[in-house]
Amino acid sequence: ELPPPPEGRRSLIILPFAFQGDETERHLSGQFNHLLADRLQWVGDLFVVAGDTLADCLTEQEESGLGARDLAQVASRLGADRVIGGKVTSLHGNIQVDLYFANRDVAYQSVNGRTTPVGQILDQADQMALLSMPHLLPGPRFQSSRMAAGASNNLIAVKNFIRSESYRRVMSFGGWQSNLAACLEADSTMALAYYSRFEYERWFDNRKEMQVAVDAALRHSASLPPVGQDLVRSAELYMDGSLDEAENRLNRILLSNRDYLEAWYMLISIGWESNFFRGRSLTHTRVAFEKIKDLDPGSVLPDIFLQFVYAMDGDIEALEDLMAPEDGSGLGPTNRARLAYMTGDKDLQAALADSIDPGALLFSQALILNIPGTLENGIQFLRDIRPRISGGSALGWISETQAHLAAGSGQWTAARDSFAAMPEQMHPWRLTFESIVASMPFTRATPDEIKDVIARVEKWRPRTNYSIDEDDYGLVGDRYAPDFALHPHYKEFALCLLHLRLGDHAAAERALQRLETLPLPPENEPIADELIISVRGWMAYERGDYDDVLTILADARQRALPNMLYSGLHDRAFQRYLRALALEKLGRYEEAAPWYEYIGEKTERSIPYVAPALFRLGKTLEKAGQPDRAVGFYRKFIEMYAACDSRYRDLVDEAQSRVDAFTGG
Repeated sequence: ELPPPPEGRRSLIILPFAFQGDETERHLSGQFNHLLADRLQWVGDLFVVAGDTLADCLTEQEESGLGARDLAQVASRLGADRVIGGKVTSLHGNIQVDLYFANRDVAYQSVNGRTTPVGQILDQADQMALLSMPHLLPGPRFQSSRMAAGASNNLIAVKNFIRSESYRRVMSFGGWQSNLAACLEADSTMALAYYSRFEYERWFDNRKEMQVAVDAALRHSASLPPVGQDLVRSAELYMDGSLDEAENRLNRILLSNRDYLEAWYMLISIGWESNFFRGRSLTHTRVAFEKIKDLDPGSVLPDIFLQFVYAMDGDIEALEDLMAPEDGSGLGPTNRARLAYMTGDKDLQAALADSIDPGALLFSQALILNIPGTLENGIQFLRDIRPRISGGSALGWISETQAHLAAGSGQWTAARDSFAAMPEQMHPWRLTFESIVASMPFTRATPDEIKDVIARVEKWRPRTNYSIDEDDYGLVGDRYAPDFALHPHYKEFALCLLHLRLGDHAAAERALQRLETLPLPPENEPIADELIISVRGWMAYERGDYDDVLTILADARQRALPNMLYSGLHDRAFQRYLRALALEKLGRYEEAAPWYEYIGEKTERSIPYVAPALFRLGKTLEKAGQPDRAVGFYRKFIEMYAACDSRYRDLVDEAQSRVDAFTGG
């Protein structure tokens, strides 16, 4: 009986090869069979059965070597996924190998090797293994592996590349990186390996190494087929910031090669990192994520990100199906609890609150807070989870998130109280968050309240050269990246915004000058650049130079910076809100609308902008002659500000009067 393959692998039988030629060299048939089996074992998802392990499963005829047309019958009889047969011909010191491939459905395909001296049998085994891969690694998942095998003559490099791909699909970064390094050590000309290195470095936003990898991939891309060359060109466009052009090239690839997995992966990379910087919803990536899930069922990436996409879409049914285990055992308590908060099921919330794993706190809150509509469920979730949290930084995060949710509900007093509850070691972040929220044009903070924040920011003496454990204002735990070199920049950035809000442009200019001249490590320059762009944009808006606002924001980085992920600044909602305001002022209502509509996706730091954006969106759609759509967004605003502070009640009343005017009240 044929040994079953390990879970997740396909069985490959390599039958004994027929022999033709000088009988004294018949041993070459068995030798080549062994060499090929050794080279193909554990390539991709293959589990090779050959030699003595296979002998007891074969008939006498099969032991002596079968013709190509009989292979499918053997595959069917033994239940093998793939079968290789072949013939070894030896004549006058030379050897030639012909291989035949079959499965239960395909009669056979063949590869004919070159005639080479017997002394080069090892090299010929390498080459025949490479030539075999297109027949043994089928489907979209292995397209890059097949392409690599066709572009390289180095079997060691190709095998390491294929291993790196297996680690990549389960997001095992160590295995991905180490096997890529081994691949390129064996063959420094493999374009696809450099492309994969670009993808690896992209996860860490290592721009220098990303550019090095793309440049190397471009240098060696001539060995690739046109579809591979186009993929590398799309990475070049991505690095240049030409995201629309990169998407267009990828879509052209997919027109002729609909199942090219790498092109889909690159599309979701661009969409997930940049859609909210281009006035688009992250839910527009849904088709690409679902396509990847269909093409590569074992990849962990689409399942992770589709949870967020379905949450943003409000598609609870799709989310529940995604969360459900394949064995039919039903949702576990953690996922049931998440759904309870997402659907507003208060009875289940009370029953399952203790089922939320504190270790999965960030993931849970991200799903719950991305469900469109009321903030009540997110607020209740934080109230219920807080008693179960003991760590100072985690409690600080809860206070910070509660502050943003309160601000998002128009409860500025409660927001200030929650900011104040953040622990002292989170002082830099606390001041930055509070300053941003207080200084936005939709926050009705009084001059005295803003002056109070300014006084506290001015007293702050940030330090930049301490470790995460030593800094008195340090941020304990790995949730907060130790960007201590940026703390002085955050201070001046906050002062710029706050002084602008008070109308003190001279003080704001002085703070901006200090911000622009502060020393900075090169790796932090992109973040500081975004802070400066944001301030200059606000200044132009305050002057009424709305075209200038758009010109300034054109230099903003149009994708997310992973190393800003927890700085409170990475999604730059203030830039996006400002862009929408400027477009609206210029009468470009259709362009402004999506910037308002999608501003709240992805992080709790965007939440304070959502209700004001909905209110502005209602006004924008009215001006665009779309009152029916405007009514829907006014109603969403009214719902979010239902319990707002008295200082915002006139906005709620105004929105309600607009709804009544268009609906007959």
